[in-house]
Amino acid sequence: MTLRAAAQNCANDLTRTLETYREGSIDRRYPAAPELVLPDACMEQRVNWVALEAQTYTFTITGDEGQELARATAP
Repeated sequence: MTLRAAAQNCANDLTRTLETYREGSIDRRYPAAPELVLPDACMEQRVNWVALEAQTYTFTITGDEGQELARATAP
């Protein structure tokens, strides 16, 4: 598996985790950092939070040399 494919798998799983949390929350919000458990696909990845707020998030997955391998944003 290439680095980019592994990073995209992490981004996809993390996006699903965030959306599942939001759908199940009473106030339809994304989790705060202490409430978030990274999915297994992200355990060997560098997840960098650009924003993690109640109604929005942006994160990147970077490689060992800091190159961006994947990015996700909502909404």
